[in-house]
Amino acid sequence: MYVEKFTQAVQDGNISEILALLKKDAIYYSDGGGKVTAAIRPVYGAEYISRFFLGVITKIPEDFSLKFAKVNGNPGIVLYSSGKVKYVLSFEMNDAEIESIYMVANPDKLRHIK
Repeated sequence: MYVEKFTQAVQDGNISEILALLKKDAIYYSDGGGKVTAAIRPVYGAEYISRFFLGVITKIPEDFSLKFAKVNGNPGIVLYSSGKVKYVLSFEMNDAEIESIYMVANPDKLRHIK
């Protein structure tokens, strides 16, 4: 439920809702494997993460679609473009807030995902 709310808040550009869903000291990690663009270092703090996602959403292809799924036992999102998996996000929760977000964009690690 929190992941769905977070996703909608990002799509709507609702920074106050994003901040309400993230712990103040939340961390975002990404893995592009040097093959696709991804944040090189973790992004620390709800304020920086919210700005990061609001910047990224403007670069998502028009034909994207998403599916909510369990990812490594956690709530997650699989993002598709042109029918292919482009990103997988996993969310760790703590006290009804998002504590960590992990994003994999490395195509080598996404081959097995449908």
